[in-house]
Amino acid sequence: ASRLARAFLAVLVPSMACWRVVVLAVVASAYKMARRPVHAMTARDAAADAAGTLLVSARELRGAVSQALRKRLPERNDAEVLSTAEKLVADVEYQVCQGASVDAFADALALHHAMETCEDASLAGLLTESLRILTDAYRLFGLDGVFTSFNGGKDAVVIMQLSRAVFAKACVQAGRIERARMIFFELQDEFEEVEDFVRDSHKTCDLELRRYSTGFVAGLTSCIEEEEGRLLAFVLGTRRGDPNCGKQGTFEPSSDWMPPFMRVNPVLDWEYGDIWRFIRLFQIPYVNLYDKGYTSLGKKSDTQPNPALKKPGTADEYLPADMLSDWSLERAGRIKKAPKPIIEPEQCDAT
Repeated sequence: ASRLARAFLAVLVPSMACWRVVVLAVVASAYKMARRPVHAMTARDAAADAAGTLLVSARELRGAVSQALRKRLPERNDAEVLSTAEKLVADVEYQVCQGASVDAFADALALHHAMETCEDASLAGLLTESLRILTDAYRLFGLDGVFTSFNGGKDAVVIMQLSRAVFAKACVQAGRIERARMIFFELQDEFEEVEDFVRDSHKTCDLELRRYSTGFVAGLTSCIEEEEGRLLAFVLGTRRGDPNCGKQGTFEPSSDWMPPFMRVNPVLDWEYGDIWRFIRLFQIPYVNLYDKGYTSLGKKSDTQPNPALKKPGTADEYLPADMLSDWSLERAGRIKKAPKPIIEPEQCDAT
């Protein structure tokens, strides 16, 4: 019996030691994973990224979305934040395309939720309609078939944020993380502040930004040619009060003398005050010229601070743009140009 016991122990003890090593290895691995930064690259990620595809787990994306929700909606408690993140992110792996920022994508997704659940009486209806229009645009033209015109002005800021939010929602439903596509038409006489703001937004919002210095029509033509002539949609910041913009609808085909594309106007029914209410409510960054009395931006040569915002008794001090009480004076700081024979809606300054 004693010999049998010794034989049993001779087998059991090494086995227990082996299992102990295995258990310790598993615990150590789990500990390392817990301490690993949320988006650190694993060997699997490195291999996928080398092939142009980086994979992010639902847990990782939910973590990033939770952080973004806490910033966007600080009044929500942790349980509400985690529950919302669970609903926004399906339990699948997500393909990250061309090194897109997971954190910027998560912020866009959190912004979409904040807009979708907005309780501000004056904005809720406008937001619902704008989100619907952009959702339809991405559904009809695809994730890579929609470009948003981003010239750095206040209206462009709003449509950029709306577009990146709806784009993120559409991407997460497709199991992908990508950059929203933007287009910027450079002016020869551009404000340096606008250039700086566009460059900063490109980085912080992780946008795919195409720049054209050839003018609006030539730039659009080049963009369409680069996309092999496919039918594209361009999101514009046109509002009904803008001069020379006619009777456009939310979806408006281009003029027959231009390359074929679809105009998408998600803020068509917004007014000047709605633009600023949105910017303030969602704490959206904007170019600092608006804090110096500018209310509508064009070229430096034809734009000055709005005289309606000049502080009484001062030589050159102005109130910020959102303090303009008479919205019909939005363009009072613009130097009038001689009328052109033909003015297309696309050429209107929506800033």
